[in-house]
Amino acid sequence: MKQIYQYNKDFLYVFGGDRTIPDEDPIPKWYTDKPPVTTGGQGMFKPKFINGVWEEASENTIPVPPTLPKTEIEILQEDNLLLKMAITEMAEKMELEKIEMMLAVAELAELINGSA
Repeated sequence: MKQIYQYNKDFLYVFGGDRTIPDEDPIPKWYTDKPPVTTGGQGMFKPKFINGVWEEASENTIPVPPTLPKTEIEILQEDNLLLKMAITEMAEKMELEKIEMMLAVAELAELINGSA
């Protein structure tokens, strides 16, 4: 079995038009067995099948904005958030331990009063 990929009369890839056919079957018109991906294996933006090769449409490509390094303020804000989360977690654990200690003291007091 082999995967085939559909394109329309304008040679644009038809999303959802992929099919699987037996290896010995001929590839039908408006189909190819070449996947519409870049040489790096990434999907293409508006793939177009031209001269037996998939090309990516360039008129509508979405530029990827550059990743700017974090400012000192952003780093401090993230650190502050992490510290607040850690303090909240510790406070919750302390509260649970306090409740457990109170229950243990009450149980001990009950044992002492019951045996007297």
